[in-house]
Amino acid sequence: MRRATAVTRSTCGAPRSRWSGGWVELISLAPHTVAGSVQGQDLEVRRGDLTAVLHELVRDDAELIFGTWIDSVEQSGHGADFTMPNTFGLSRELVLWNTPGRAAALYAVGDDDELHAFLNFHRPEPPGALLRDPDAQRDLVASVYSDAGWEVPGIVAAMRDADDLFCDTAGQIRMPRWSAGRVALVGDAAYAPSFLTGQGSSLALVGAYLLADALAGDGDHTAALAAYDRGLRPFVAMNQALVGTGAATLFPTTADDLARRNARLRDLAALPSATARPAHSALVLPEPTAPPAHLRGAYGPDRSGRR
Repeated sequence: MRRATAVTRSTCGAPRSRWSGGWVELISLAPHTVAGSVQGQDLEVRRGDLTAVLHELVRDDAELIFGTWIDSVEQSGHGADFTMPNTFGLSRELVLWNTPGRAAALYAVGDDDELHAFLNFHRPEPPGALLRDPDAQRDLVASVYSDAGWEVPGIVAAMRDADDLFCDTAGQIRMPRWSAGRVALVGDAAYAPSFLTGQGSSLALVGAYLLADALAGDGDHTAALAAYDRGLRPFVAMNQALVGTGAATLFPTTADDLARRNARLRDLAALPSATARPAHSALVLPEPTAPPAHLRGAYGPDRSGRR
């Protein structure tokens, strides 16, 4: 992504803009200005592409179970994600619209004809059973945005026809322990940080690495799983704590919070690029541990080993 843009309604007539209804750019920034990364040195891999790569690598060596549900999460918001035609000519950029407690975003990952659309909103209580009823999901989102401006009516209309609609709560999973017996949880199943942190894939990859390293270095699975928990939990806690910053940026819930957010965005244009957030680099991964001699060779070149 090369640009991140927030839009606002014009207060001085209707200057030239690619958006209808008098909406203009509030601020347009390079993503590293907001995220605190180093321009030109980051590589973004879309979640679906990363999932496909990992699935290809492990599918012959592991039993993968799909379609299960988490029993409890901590709720903080709700939203819908789907694709729609790229009629705005966006290219590798994100455009964000807000009113208090509501956000709409269009995200173009390349130069193709497809956009990712997001509609996120705050509610005091989770919608419960609606999350498993696609028609009820569409009705709920449409009602929340019934009076919205900018390009939101068109986005809602596209949602009605989308065949890839995904609705969920923006929540975190916090558990006192990540294993029981020989069963261990990794990634979102154990410590989902919420998309508001932007750290879901990072935590999953780091967790998988540390779990594999702990199991390789100790034949006692009980000690290995305890080491995995002990080594990762502080890092997880730091990154889950970023959710407040993400929520305040993406969908402030009051008019005053939104005004403060917009003021911060305007100030960013005049400031040097932010440094990386400490939580992102608070953990240094150890060098891979060689497995005990009796476990070496358990996975042969044909990848058919089982353990």
